[in-house]
Amino acid sequence: MASRARGCGTRELLQTLEIPCKTTVNLAVCKDSYLCNSSVTKIRLYYYKDSFTHYKESSSLQKSTKPKKRGRLRTRPGATAKKYILKHIEKSDDIVRATSKHFNISVVAVQTHLRQLQKQGRVVKEGRTRGTRWILAPSNTWHEVIQLKGAQEHLAWDQVEKALPKDLPQNVREIVRYGFTEMLNNAIDHSAGTKAQVGAATHGNLITLTIADNGVGIFKKIQKAFSLNNPRASILELTKGKVTTDPKNHSGQGIFFTSRAFDRFELASHELLFVKDNLNDDWLIDSINDDAAGTEVKLTIRLDSTTSLREIFDRYGDPTNFTFDKTHIVVELARENETEYISRSQAKRILVGLEKFRHVVLDFRNVRTVGQAFVDEVFRVFAQEHPDVKFEPINANENVAFMIQRGLTASSERAGS
Repeated sequence: MASRARGCGTRELLQTLEIPCKTTVNLAVCKDSYLCNSSVTKIRLYYYKDSFTHYKESSSLQKSTKPKKRGRLRTRPGATAKKYILKHIEKSDDIVRATSKHFNISVVAVQTHLRQLQKQGRVVKEGRTRGTRWILAPSNTWHEVIQLKGAQEHLAWDQVEKALPKDLPQNVREIVRYGFTEMLNNAIDHSAGTKAQVGAATHGNLITLTIADNGVGIFKKIQKAFSLNNPRASILELTKGKVTTDPKNHSGQGIFFTSRAFDRFELASHELLFVKDNLNDDWLIDSINDDAAGTEVKLTIRLDSTTSLREIFDRYGDPTNFTFDKTHIVVELARENETEYISRSQAKRILVGLEKFRHVVLDFRNVRTVGQAFVDEVFRVFAQEHPDVKFEPINANENVAFMIQRGLTASSERAGS
């Protein structure tokens, strides 16, 4: 109930409305002395004849003068959302989306809660660009700068091991040791840098290792060593395995197996980021706004991971003779500016070095189509030159599967004629 008549005071209004004496009235009174529908102050008045007493000012009108029964204190919605975030942040692939869906609140609201938790030192933001994620703040950390000249990776590992939980499962300890020593050894032998910042941290149920050197950068070094078109092409070579710029002293297997043993593997250098997310079976190549010299490796694994090194080695090798003879190529990683794979040159870029393996899994996820020349180069020309290499196409859509089958049929007809 409101009046828009200027100059109408509270007493006059009560008399106009013929309010009985000895009555408690709830009013919404505007700050500029007349009633309106906005900018109001809500007060309770006791009216007696021509006078009234101001009892209480509140932000909302009370419907009853009876005292409210005491009950359980309600938890603020924001506090409930924060508890959910802290409980599920390690289990969820996307805690922002999961929280938004669970509480039916906006993504902006969830991000506000996360920033508040970040200010409290309870969560931290990790990663870059599309690889960004939230994790629990570290409870135990260790960092050190190592001079790479004459450095020995096993001595650095002794320091890392002291920072790890004492009850760390043996399978996780073996993976952590393998990954840390392999990546630090790469920095010592290949980076051409002078120092490396190394560290280990425990975030709730996660262990994160970092090795960041000030060398020439891994992608640029491989580009130069293999005469590749650009640094991005280096990522495809690294994912094949057996790629090294020093074949006399290194097998080139360290990055291949490390990137598959940890839950998450990140490699950043000269404005490029490569992520291998094994929990979601996903790969990511992205540009980053960072042209700092050197290479940064970040390795993450859960304390309760069931993965073992032996399992990873057996997946890509022959358990009877311990050979590394199988690789997994994600065809999409060969994409530069092309949207389709149709030419022989594109196929040759993928096939470089695959003669070193006996079993090659070609993963066509996210590839819409391939051309006849591409299929012919892979499944006929290369296959004839290297008959001991077996190709296994997977995740091919209907169009890609049709072109591959068509190419194989044509190849068989040529061989029979």
